[in-house]
Amino acid sequence: MSPALPYYDDDFTQWALFNDWLLNETCKANGGPEIDRRPLVAQVLPGRKALMNPQIVVNRLLDYPISAAAVQPLLLNPVKDSAEKLRLYIEFIQAINSVGIPVLASKVGAFGFVLQALGISAFDSGLARGEASNLAQLNRIPTEKERDRRREGRSGGPDRRIYLERVKTTLKGGQTDAILAQRGLRSSFVCEHSCCKYRGFEDLGERRRQHFLCTREAEIDVVRACPTLELRRDLVREQLRTHRRLPDASAEH
Repeated sequence: MSPALPYYDDDFTQWALFNDWLLNETCKANGGPEIDRRPLVAQVLPGRKALMNPQIVVNRLLDYPISAAAVQPLLLNPVKDSAEKLRLYIEFIQAINSVGIPVLASKVGAFGFVLQALGISAFDSGLARGEASNLAQLNRIPTEKERDRRREGRSGGPDRRIYLERVKTTLKGGQTDAILAQRGLRSSFVCEHSCCKYRGFEDLGERRRQHFLCTREAEIDVVRACPTLELRRDLVREQLRTHRRLPDASAEH
């Protein structure tokens, strides 16, 4: 994967030129005298101005011999972002995909389920991580306390997130425990996949990554089994409509 700098809104043209230079140098090094030629993925880190003008970035990518583009916006939170911002993001990655450059949508959380129905076949959700992605937060130097947690195998933090398929999102462990403690709600969140089928919800926090991976794989298999994009969209739309009613039911309890 090529290195990249964010397409910040301020001095946008300069950031675009820096990215041109980085991608050009990476392409020259790929297959040079010291490095065997390998498939090259261009990293794209768009800010709002880039999202609003996708053709500027697309035209630049077309100038280079790349195999795919990994797209990660500077800030993305599908649960809280406006419909307008999500529309811009979708149109941006579709613009790249439409010219024959495969797209890897990076750090999109459960939103990857929706992208599958829109023709974006590759995405990165992370393993039971939060839905929001903040590039500056990801790149910051970890604190000493965070380093200690990682050394001790406790990188998930004090309240690790658990994925609930029926609401298509992750929740903090305490919130998940509160929901599953309600008998009237437990049946709505039963996981029938191999990760939980014979274990129920016991020690779900410790198994959160296996649970997320198994559940996400099953979700995507169902979407990919639909023969057309129209059927995929209908399936996702119906599931989202059905699952949207569950948070209201949880609030009543």
